[in-house]
Amino acid sequence: EREAAILRRALADARRASDARTTSSGLPATAVACGGPGPQGVARAWGMTHAGSGRPRLVLSFGLAGGLVPGLHAGDACWPAEVLSEAGEVRPTATLPKGSAVRFGIRCGGRLLSCSQPLADRRAKAFSHADHGAQLVDMESYALAEIAARREIPFAVLRVIADEAGDRLQAAVTEATDTAGRVHPVRLVTKLARTPGDWRDFARLARVGRRAEAALGRVGAALPEILLPLLG
Repeated sequence: EREAAILRRALADARRASDARTTSSGLPATAVACGGPGPQGVARAWGMTHAGSGRPRLVLSFGLAGGLVPGLHAGDACWPAEVLSEAGEVRPTATLPKGSAVRFGIRCGGRLLSCSQPLADRRAKAFSHADHGAQLVDMESYALAEIAARREIPFAVLRVIADEAGDRLQAAVTEATDTAGRVHPVRLVTKLARTPGDWRDFARLARVGRRAEAALGRVGAALPEILLPLLG
Protein backbone atom coordinates (compact mmCIF):
# COMPACT_ATOMS: atom_id res chain seq x y z
CA GLU A 1 0.00 0.00 0.00
CA ARG A 2 2.90 2.37 0.73
CA GLU A 3 4.22 2.01 -2.81
CA ALA A 4 0.76 2.56 -4.31
CA ALA A 5 0.30 5.68 -2.16
CA ILE A 6 3.66 7.06 -3.31
CA LEU A 7 2.71 6.45 -6.94
CA ARG A 8 -0.75 8.02 -6.61
CA ARG A 9 0.73 11.12 -4.98
CA ALA A 10 3.50 11.42 -7.59
CA LEU A 11 1.07 11.02 -10.50
CA ALA A 12 -1.31 13.60 -9.02
CA ASP A 13 1.55 16.09 -8.61
CA ALA A 14 2.74 15.44 -12.19
CA ARG A 15 -0.75 15.92 -13.61
CA ARG A 16 -1.29 19.16 -11.69
CA ALA A 17 2.06 20.51 -12.89
CA SER A 18 1.26 19.54 -16.48
CA ASP A 19 -2.22 21.07 -16.32
CA ALA A 20 -0.70 24.31 -15.02
CA ARG A 21 1.52 24.52 -18.11
CA THR A 22 -1.06 23.72 -20.77
CA THR A 23 -4.80 23.30 -21.22
CA SER A 24 -4.30 19.71 -22.41
CA SER A 25 -1.76 17.65 -20.53
CA GLY A 26 -1.46 14.78 -22.99
CA LEU A 27 -0.62 12.50 -20.09
CA PRO A 28 -2.00 8.97 -20.33
CA ALA A 29 -4.82 7.93 -18.04
CA THR A 30 -3.66 5.54 -15.32
CA ALA A 31 -5.21 3.14 -12.85
CA VAL A 32 -3.16 2.40 -9.73
CA ALA A 33 -3.77 -0.81 -7.80
CA CYS A 34 -2.02 -2.18 -4.73
CA GLY A 35 -1.26 -5.73 -5.83
CA GLY A 36 0.74 -7.56 -3.25
CA PRO A 37 2.48 -9.13 -1.66
CA GLY A 38 2.52 -12.24 -3.82
CA PRO A 39 0.39 -13.64 -6.66
CA GLN A 40 -2.82 -13.73 -4.63
CA GLY A 41 -2.61 -10.01 -3.96
CA VAL A 42 -1.92 -9.36 -7.64
CA ALA A 43 -4.97 -11.36 -8.77
CA ARG A 44 -7.18 -9.66 -6.19
CA ALA A 45 -6.02 -6.18 -7.20
CA TRP A 46 -6.49 -6.94 -10.90
CA GLY A 47 -10.05 -8.11 -10.34
CA MET A 48 -10.94 -5.06 -8.25
CA THR A 49 -9.36 -2.59 -10.68
CA HIS A 50 -10.39 -3.99 -14.06
CA ALA A 51 -13.71 -5.75 -13.41
CA GLY A 52 -16.06 -4.48 -16.11
CA SER A 53 -13.56 -1.88 -17.36
CA GLY A 54 -11.90 -1.57 -20.74
CA ARG A 55 -8.72 -3.29 -21.82
CA PRO A 56 -5.60 -1.39 -20.68
CA ARG A 57 -3.01 -0.44 -23.27
CA LEU A 58 -0.12 -1.39 -20.98
CA VAL A 59 0.29 -3.24 -17.70
CA LEU A 60 3.18 -1.98 -15.55
CA SER A 61 4.58 -3.62 -12.44
CA PHE A 62 5.83 -0.66 -10.39
CA GLY A 63 7.29 -0.53 -6.92
CA LEU A 64 10.29 -1.64 -4.88
CA ALA A 65 12.57 -4.63 -5.40
CA GLY A 66 15.56 -6.28 -3.79
CA GLY A 67 18.98 -6.27 -5.39
CA LEU A 68 20.73 -9.60 -5.98
CA VAL A 69 24.07 -8.31 -7.31
CA PRO A 70 26.57 -5.86 -5.79
CA GLY A 71 26.24 -3.35 -8.64
CA LEU A 72 22.65 -2.43 -7.77
CA HIS A 73 22.19 0.19 -5.06
CA ALA A 74 19.25 1.52 -3.10
CA GLY A 75 17.42 4.08 -5.20
CA ASP A 76 18.45 2.62 -8.59
CA ALA A 77 15.51 2.49 -11.03
CA CYS A 78 15.50 -0.73 -13.07
CA TRP A 79 13.62 -1.86 -16.17
CA PRO A 80 14.37 -5.60 -16.54
CA ALA A 81 14.13 -7.23 -19.96
CA GLU A 82 12.62 -10.41 -18.52
CA VAL A 83 10.73 -11.62 -15.48
CA LEU A 84 10.87 -15.22 -14.34
CA SER A 85 9.23 -17.50 -11.83
CA GLU A 86 10.97 -19.75 -9.33
CA ALA A 87 10.11 -22.65 -11.65
CA GLY A 88 12.14 -21.01 -14.43
CA GLU A 89 9.29 -19.77 -16.64
CA VAL A 90 10.23 -16.56 -18.43
CA ARG A 91 8.15 -13.64 -19.69
CA PRO A 92 9.67 -10.79 -21.74
CA THR A 93 8.87 -7.15 -21.05
CA ALA A 94 8.24 -4.23 -23.38
CA THR A 95 11.40 -2.38 -24.41
CA LEU A 96 11.98 1.10 -23.01
CA PRO A 97 13.49 3.42 -25.65
CA LYS A 98 17.14 4.19 -24.96
CA GLY A 99 16.50 7.92 -24.95
CA SER A 100 13.95 7.55 -22.17
CA ALA A 101 16.28 5.34 -20.15
CA VAL A 102 19.07 7.91 -20.39
CA ARG A 103 16.82 10.89 -19.70
CA PHE A 104 15.25 9.40 -16.59
CA GLY A 105 18.27 7.48 -15.30
CA ILE A 106 16.74 4.01 -15.65
CA ARG A 107 18.91 0.90 -15.83
CA CYS A 108 17.59 -1.41 -18.55
CA GLY A 109 18.17 -5.11 -19.11
CA GLY A 110 18.71 -8.20 -17.02
CA ARG A 111 16.23 -10.40 -15.22
CA LEU A 112 13.84 -10.00 -12.34
CA LEU A 113 12.95 -13.07 -10.28
CA SER A 114 9.57 -13.25 -8.55
CA CYS A 115 9.74 -15.29 -5.33
CA SER A 116 7.01 -16.67 -3.13
CA GLN A 117 8.81 -15.51 0.04
CA PRO A 118 11.16 -12.60 0.81
CA LEU A 119 14.88 -13.36 0.43
CA ALA A 120 15.93 -12.56 3.95
CA ASP A 121 19.71 -12.90 3.90
CA ARG A 122 22.80 -12.52 1.74
CA ARG A 123 23.13 -16.26 1.10
CA ALA A 124 19.57 -16.59 -0.20
CA LYS A 125 20.13 -13.64 -2.52
CA ALA A 126 23.42 -15.05 -3.80
CA PHE A 127 21.85 -18.46 -4.46
CA SER A 128 18.93 -16.89 -6.32
CA HIS A 129 21.28 -14.93 -8.53
CA ALA A 130 23.40 -18.01 -9.24
CA ASP A 131 20.43 -20.32 -9.86
CA HIS A 132 18.30 -18.00 -11.98
CA GLY A 133 20.69 -15.42 -13.43
CA ALA A 134 18.50 -12.67 -12.00
CA GLN A 135 19.75 -9.28 -10.84
CA LEU A 136 16.73 -8.20 -8.80
CA VAL A 137 13.80 -9.80 -7.00
CA ASP A 138 10.21 -9.09 -6.02
CA MET A 139 7.07 -11.11 -5.23
CA GLU A 140 4.55 -9.83 -7.79
CA SER A 141 5.89 -9.12 -11.28
CA TYR A 142 5.73 -12.63 -12.74
CA ALA A 143 2.12 -13.10 -11.62
CA LEU A 144 1.20 -9.80 -13.26
CA ALA A 145 3.12 -10.76 -16.42
CA GLU A 146 1.04 -13.94 -16.63
CA ILE A 147 -2.20 -11.98 -16.35
CA ALA A 148 -1.08 -9.58 -19.08
CA ALA A 149 0.08 -12.42 -21.36
CA ARG A 150 -3.26 -14.24 -21.10
CA ARG A 151 -4.98 -11.05 -22.24
CA GLU A 152 -2.33 -10.20 -24.85
CA ILE A 153 -1.60 -6.85 -23.21
CA PRO A 154 1.93 -5.36 -23.38
CA PHE A 155 3.72 -5.70 -20.05
CA ALA A 156 6.62 -3.85 -18.45
CA VAL A 157 8.39 -3.60 -15.10
CA LEU A 158 9.84 -0.52 -13.43
CA ARG A 159 11.21 -1.21 -9.98
CA VAL A 160 13.40 0.77 -7.58
CA ILE A 161 15.97 -1.08 -5.51
CA ALA A 162 15.23 -0.99 -1.78
CA ASP A 163 17.44 -3.59 -0.06
CA GLU A 164 20.81 -4.32 -1.63
CA ALA A 165 22.52 -7.68 -2.18
CA GLY A 166 24.48 -7.30 1.06
CA ASP A 167 21.53 -6.27 3.19
CA ARG A 168 19.78 -8.65 5.55
CA LEU A 169 16.04 -8.52 6.14
CA GLN A 170 15.60 -9.30 9.81
CA ALA A 171 12.98 -11.85 10.77
CA ALA A 172 11.44 -9.11 12.90
CA VAL A 173 10.65 -7.09 9.77
CA THR A 174 9.06 -9.94 7.85
CA GLU A 175 7.12 -11.12 10.91
CA ALA A 176 5.80 -7.59 11.53
CA THR A 177 4.54 -7.30 7.94
CA ASP A 178 0.90 -8.19 7.29
CA THR A 179 -0.61 -9.81 4.20
CA ALA A 180 -1.15 -6.38 2.58
CA GLY A 181 2.55 -5.54 2.86
CA ARG A 182 2.15 -3.11 5.77
CA VAL A 183 4.76 -3.07 8.53
CA HIS A 184 3.18 -2.60 11.96
CA PRO A 185 5.51 -0.39 14.07
CA VAL A 186 4.47 -1.67 17.50
CA ARG A 187 4.81 -5.28 16.41
CA LEU A 188 8.20 -4.49 14.83
CA VAL A 189 9.61 -2.76 17.92
CA THR A 190 8.39 -5.61 20.13
CA LYS A 191 10.15 -8.19 17.99
CA LEU A 192 13.36 -6.14 17.67
CA ALA A 193 13.46 -5.77 21.45
CA ARG A 194 13.91 -9.54 21.67
CA THR A 195 16.92 -9.42 19.31
CA PRO A 196 18.83 -6.21 20.15
CA GLY A 197 21.69 -7.25 17.87
CA ASP A 198 19.41 -6.59 14.89
CA TRP A 199 19.03 -2.87 15.59
CA ARG A 200 22.14 -1.85 13.63
CA ASP A 201 21.09 -3.74 10.52
CA PHE A 202 17.57 -2.41 10.88
CA ALA A 203 18.84 1.18 11.13
CA ARG A 204 20.75 0.76 7.87
CA LEU A 205 17.74 -0.86 6.22
CA ALA A 206 15.59 2.09 7.31
CA ARG A 207 18.09 4.55 5.80
CA VAL A 208 18.27 2.81 2.43
CA GLY A 209 14.51 2.36 2.51
CA ARG A 210 13.99 6.11 2.80
CA ARG A 211 16.39 6.63 -0.11
CA ALA A 212 14.48 4.08 -2.18
CA GLU A 213 11.09 5.63 -1.43
CA ALA A 214 12.37 9.09 -2.39
CA ALA A 215 13.61 7.66 -5.70
CA LEU A 216 10.30 5.85 -6.18
CA GLY A 217 8.48 9.17 -5.82
CA ARG A 218 10.74 10.87 -8.37
CA VAL A 219 10.30 8.07 -10.90
CA GLY A 220 6.57 7.97 -10.23
CA ALA A 221 6.25 11.68 -10.98
CA ALA A 222 7.97 11.11 -14.34
CA LEU A 223 6.01 7.95 -15.12
CA PRO A 224 3.49 9.51 -17.55
CA GLU A 225 6.35 10.86 -19.65
CA ILE A 226 8.31 7.61 -19.37
CA LEU A 227 5.36 5.60 -20.65
CA LEU A 228 4.24 7.91 -23.47
CA PRO A 229 6.59 6.36 -26.10
CA LEU A 230 5.17 2.92 -25.29
CA LEU A 231 1.58 4.05 -25.69
CA GLY A 232 1.87 5.79 -29.03
